[in-house]
Amino acid sequence: MQNRSIRTLPSWLSWLFVVIFLAHLSAVVIYEFGKETMPYPVVKLADRYVVPWFFQNYKMFAPDPTDQIHSFLYRVKEDGEWSAWHQPVYQYQQGHWANRLGNSGDMYRIVNWMGTNLFVGAQAVHLQEEATDSLWFELPAYKTAERYVMCLSPYADSGDVEALQVGVMTEHHRVQDGEIRSFTLFQPYPVKSFEP
Repeated sequence: MQNRSIRTLPSWLSWLFVVIFLAHLSAVVIYEFGKETMPYPVVKLADRYVVPWFFQNYKMFAPDPTDQIHSFLYRVKEDGEWSAWHQPVYQYQQGHWANRLGNSGDMYRIVNWMGTNLFVGAQAVHLQEEATDSLWFELPAYKTAERYVMCLSPYADSGDVEALQVGVMTEHHRVQDGEIRSFTLFQPYPVKSFEP
């Protein structure tokens, strides 16, 4: 009988595969179950690995797919002219995709949170019988949105802002006959004027 040469992987390559698999499995387990038990830096690192690469979309099975996306928008009035509506979430989303370990992911989650909470706040105010502008302006999501515009937007510290208006655009998605159908709803908040 002829001896056949048996080729095996080098041991370091086998160990590399095992380490990569264990790191991946650990990140998924921490993401799913470790938010209350693991230290925050470990959870944050697991989130930054799992979320961008394994998010749910409409073409694969998802037990609870997202059917609404709420986006925070704002515009300001300077020198008697209104600016265009700005949607800051996308700049942080692009920054997060470009550098998964940077802080754009944190800002993306904060700005995304504002959109969702502005939507919830608008629904709550619409249920009031006599909603005044001050009721809109007292919402925690509105206060956070105003702080963002006045401190972190291109209009921060300009001193020329005469008025501010925020809003929330909601994209509703439905899967119908194998295709994604969508429609949008825009809910502007009242204009808030600033005294000179």
